[in-house]
Amino acid sequence: MATKITNKVFLFLFLFILTTPTWGATPWEVAVIFLGGEESAEYQKDIDRNILELAQLTPNPSLRLSIFRELPEWDVSYFADSTSEELHIWHPIFYEIDFRDLKIPGQLFVFQKNSPQKSALLNDSKLSSFLNHAFKIPGSHRILILYSHGMAFDGLKNIKLKELRHQLETHLPKRSPKSKPLDILWLDACYMANLEVAYELRNISTYFLASEEAEFSSGMPFDALQTLNENNEGSLTQGSLTQDPKAVAQNLAERFLESYSFIKEGSQRKAATSSSATLSLIDTEKLNDFVTYLSRLMQTIHLFPKELKKALKISHSLRKLSREDLGDLGSLILAFRRNRLTPAETRPIIEDLVRTLDLTQPEKLKTSPRIFIRPEQKNNLFVYGYENWTRGFEDDILILDKLPPFLIPQTFVPGIHNQKWPAQSLSKPLMLAPFSVGLKEFNFWFLDPQTEKFLGSPQRFIRTQDTVTFEATHPKNPILFTGYT
Repeated sequence: MATKITNKVFLFLFLFILTTPTWGATPWEVAVIFLGGEESAEYQKDIDRNILELAQLTPNPSLRLSIFRELPEWDVSYFADSTSEELHIWHPIFYEIDFRDLKIPGQLFVFQKNSPQKSALLNDSKLSSFLNHAFKIPGSHRILILYSHGMAFDGLKNIKLKELRHQLETHLPKRSPKSKPLDILWLDACYMANLEVAYELRNISTYFLASEEAEFSSGMPFDALQTLNENNEGSLTQGSLTQDPKAVAQNLAERFLESYSFIKEGSQRKAATSSSATLSLIDTEKLNDFVTYLSRLMQTIHLFPKELKKALKISHSLRKLSREDLGDLGSLILAFRRNRLTPAETRPIIEDLVRTLDLTQPEKLKTSPRIFIRPEQKNNLFVYGYENWTRGFEDDILILDKLPPFLIPQTFVPGIHNQKWPAQSLSKPLMLAPFSVGLKEFNFWFLDPQTEKFLGSPQRFIRTQDTVTFEATHPKNPILFTGYT
C-alpha cells in the first residue's frame, strides 16, 4: 500500500531539489547508513520516515548529504547534489513509499543482491565506494550516522565491534595525520553508549554519540541536522556553532532528547511509550586517561573481601539498565564508595573516579517528582488517572502496564467520563512518584466506599520537566554531556 504524499512533503522535496549551494564556510559532510535489509516491514517503514526527515534538509553552503540503505532485495546509495543535471527516480531508496514520478538531482546507485549478505559494512568495495564518495571535500567537517540494532559490547547486529572498528578504520578516507577520520560518529542504535564501544572506536572520531539504553525505532530526529544550515545574521554560524564539532555534537544530543519530550511537544514523543530516551556525548581524546584510572581500580580487585563482592552482586541499585547483562559503571563506583567493606587502599582511586566522572551531581536530578497525598478521611479509596482523566482507565492497557509498582490497581471504580478508574484503599498519608514515560498530568480523587460518593474536589499534579541533561565540569571527564527523559 503506497503512502500518501502530502503537500508539506512535496514542499520539502522541492526545496531539497532546487536549493543551490554556494560553498563558503567550512562545510559539513553528513553520511547516513541505514542497516537492516532483512528486518521487518515495520522497521523498513521507520527508515522510510527517517529518509523523509532527511528530505526536509535544504542543501546549503554548510551541508552535503549522502545516504546508504540496505533493503531486502537491493542496496541503494544516494549522493544529493542540487547543482547536478543528472536526475534519478527516488523510488528505489524507499521500502513502501512510491516516488516513481519524482526525479531528484545527484547520483543514485542501486546494487541488486544476488545472494544474502551479512551486512553492507562487511562488503569492502561497497563500503569503500560509499564512504569515499560521501567524504571527499578537503578540510570539511564529517559526521557518520549508523542506524541499526545495537548489541552493546558485541557490536551492531551482523557485525562484531572489532569488525566494525576495522572496517571504518580501513575504508574511511584519511585526513591529516593529526586528525581522526570523523568529527562525529553517531551510533543510532540501542545500548551502544558504553565504555567498551567508545574505547574500541576511539580512533575513528573525535566525538562519539550513542544511547546507553534501548532506543526507539524512530531514532535520532534527522531534521536536527538543519542546524548545520543556519547562515542568517546572528545565527549559529555567527556564533561559530556550525564550525565547532563539539558544539554541533552537543546540540544534536539536546535535540534528540527534546524530540522525545512530551512537555516540549517533541516531534517523536509518541514513539516514547515504555522507557526513557537516553543519549551521551563522549570526547574520545579523554578515554585513554580515564581507562588508566579504571585500570588502577581493577588492579585492586584482589583486595576486595568476598562479602563486598556478594553485596554488590545482589545490589538492586546496580541493575539500572533494561538489558540485564549490562551494568551502570557510575552506580558501581558509588556503591564501592558507600560500602564499608571497600578496602582502604582502593578508596583514593574511587574518589578520583567519582570526581572525574562528576558522579555526585546527577544524583539530585530527577524527571519524576514525588507528591505527598493525604487522605480526606480514614479508609478512603484513592482513585487516580492521567492527562485530565483521559488516560489510565481500566481498558487503557498501555498506560496501566507501565504504572509504578505502588500504583498497581487494587480495584476499579466507575464515575468519571463513563470509565472505570484504578483505585487503592488509603488509610494514611502517602509519598509517591506517579509519572512514567509519556505522562505529564496526574489526576486523583478520594471516594467514600460506604456511600460510593467522591469527597471534596478532583486534584491534579502537573510536572514541568521530563528531560534531564548534565554537562561535565571536570576537565578529564570523557562524558561531556548526557541526558534522559
